[in-house]
Amino acid sequence: MKKILSLVAGLMLVSSISFAAAGSTAGEGMFLGLGGGLDFPGYNWWAGTPVGFAGEVFGGYSLDQNAAIQLDLDGAVYSYPNGNGTFDLYILPEFKYTFDNPGFQPYLLAGAGLNLSFDSGGGISTSSGNFAGVAGVGVQFDLGGNASLFVEGKFHMAFVGVSGASDVADDFPFTAGVKFPL
Repeated sequence: MKKILSLVAGLMLVSSISFAAAGSTAGEGMFLGLGGGLDFPGYNWWAGTPVGFAGEVFGGYSLDQNAAIQLDLDGAVYSYPNGNGTFDLYILPEFKYTFDNPGFQPYLLAGAGLNLSFDSGGGISTSSGNFAGVAGVGVQFDLGGNASLFVEGKFHMAFVGVSGASDVADDFPFTAGVKFPL
């Protein structure tokens, strides 16, 4: 799985550099962003799992005014009343389609990658890695100079093993942040 993710990340980097070297027109170019918010546990979480804190960092390349590829690092931290905790990290290459509109732009995104989950408590720590997918919607508001404020909601799906059977665990991060050109 690490080799596949490394290959995908490498291809995205080479593609970004290739597109950047080809020249830039309106709407094209590299960008970075970061945001924070809340993460709501969904199906297949422990009973009593609280709402977690969510964060994301991403970088990518706008292919044109509407289409972009980006690599997202989405994280969530959950703290339980008994002192246990969970840290989930999603590494997700994503495709983003933005609907052109003056002042603000709604968008859709989808991707697939890796979910790393780290659990601790009671003197025991465990970790796991699983294939994951994401779908989401959002809206970005122009701040000037190609910078924007975004608000988005995502649906994370981690394909996990529960009691020896394949299953899905999902969560719903809602974040807000800024995106700016490089």
